[in-house]
Amino acid sequence: MPDKPQSGTLFGVPYNFQKPSLGRMVSSYWQPDEGMLVKKPFGVGYTLNLANWRSWVVLGIAAALFYD
Repeated sequence: MPDKPQSGTLFGVPYNFQKPSLGRMVSSYWQPDEGMLVKKPFGVGYTLNLANWRSWVVLGIAAALFYD
């Protein structure tokens, strides 16, 4: 029986179930040459790229709505 793949895409949505490391976590959330959304370092889907200014706008709006 072949092993199940630990990372890849399913219906165009990325997934990664490899054990996360600190280096992979940092490099995943800070990618200056990428757009606002990047692949999550662990789990399914996308997350915000903190090197992109648009992500900080989204976080600011979410914080304002949360504290209002």
